[in-house]
Amino acid sequence: MSRIINNYFDGLAITPRHRLIYVVIMFAYFFEQFDNWNFGYVLPSIMQSMGLDMGHAGIITSWYFVGMMTGSIAGGILADMLGRRNALQLGVLIFSGSSVACGLADGFWLLTAARALTGFGIMCVNMSVIPYTTEISPAESRGKWQNLIAAAGLVGVPAVGVLCRILLPLHPEAWRWVFYAGGAGILLFLGAHRFIPESPRWLMARGRREEAEQVVREISGVDVDLSEVKVEKGGIRPSPAEMLLGLFSRDHVRTALVVISPFLLLGPASYLFQNWTTTLFKSQGFSLEDSLTITLFMQLGIPAGCFAFSFISEMGGRKIPLIGSMICMGAAGLSFIWWTEIWQYCAAGFLMMGCTNGMIYTYLAYASESFPSSIRSIGLAVLQAGNRIMTSLSSLVVPVLYGTFGFSGIISAFCALCVIPALFMAFFAKRTGGKPLEEI
Repeated sequence: MSRIINNYFDGLAITPRHRLIYVVIMFAYFFEQFDNWNFGYVLPSIMQSMGLDMGHAGIITSWYFVGMMTGSIAGGILADMLGRRNALQLGVLIFSGSSVACGLADGFWLLTAARALTGFGIMCVNMSVIPYTTEISPAESRGKWQNLIAAAGLVGVPAVGVLCRILLPLHPEAWRWVFYAGGAGILLFLGAHRFIPESPRWLMARGRREEAEQVVREISGVDVDLSEVKVEKGGIRPSPAEMLLGLFSRDHVRTALVVISPFLLLGPASYLFQNWTTTLFKSQGFSLEDSLTITLFMQLGIPAGCFAFSFISEMGGRKIPLIGSMICMGAAGLSFIWWTEIWQYCAAGFLMMGCTNGMIYTYLAYASESFPSSIRSIGLAVLQAGNRIMTSLSSLVVPVLYGTFGFSGIISAFCALCVIPALFMAFFAKRTGGKPLEEI
């Protein structure tokens, strides 16, 4: 077979090895979401078992967010310094082991520490798999695979609900088995070690061309020559200082501001309805049962939205689906003011959450493409950490906003948080979809 000059995987077909790697990453997302959502389901059982009150629950949740924020930054640095695969394996070990520790915890502070480490490990994995998927996917379908992987992984959200519905009524201490089930993610450590090679773009950024070519051959089945491939802006073998400060250097600061700024507003927007749904709808006169029904339909929209966006995420260089989804989110939210029937709320909630989560994972693909390999994970880390800081602050604002302006005030704020980023992206965002990473 003659060697071809190739820009990694662009223009090449998706192979069975590609699909195997994607499946392993799907399971990483599955257990990540499983461990992310399980605490909300088991919290009442934990409070009864340990004699905790709402104040204790708030402390545990706060430290979980602290773990996620620090895990974002640490995971981004590790993924850029040690490699995507190594950071992924480390994150899996941390969040799986911490999930088991949550199940074994016999006291409040041990549970708090274990839960914080779970959040840390989850974000370490997140900071690895997003850039990794970007770097091994063909330019023509990067957004498609980000969304398909997310859609499969987000099945973990209803899956943990079903498991809790089965286990929790069996015994007052059955909540521990939910955490043990989350610890099964440790199998991903073995899967990542066996089936996931290092990112060839990360290897090239370290001057390891022969290893990068071998990885491309293993995945694509094509004998490639990467000697003439353009190295992404940012240089080869950046020092730790360059990786940490490169995001704010003259070459990258404009990109960082354009990419990160909209996501700071979109985080609180998605938080409003993902975490306050039942409370807000109950305040509108719906019964608890009806409020939970609306919440269920909204959760079903999460994987459905990611799956739907896998077919449209490449349109307009990624800008059209992003801007369109933000406007659609705002419109669906606005409809809650006018509609009164439960089926209307269910339909609007399903549409809104589908657009929200499809937008989030398409946005992460866009953000990942916008940064060069040398600072790709750190760029995503700052993006995610900033998002969570703004989300955390918004939890203090929501009760005040509701007390002052009522339900319509919450909806108006949600619409503004959707429309402003859409306008910003329309004017300033670059088209990244379908282009080789080296040309963005």
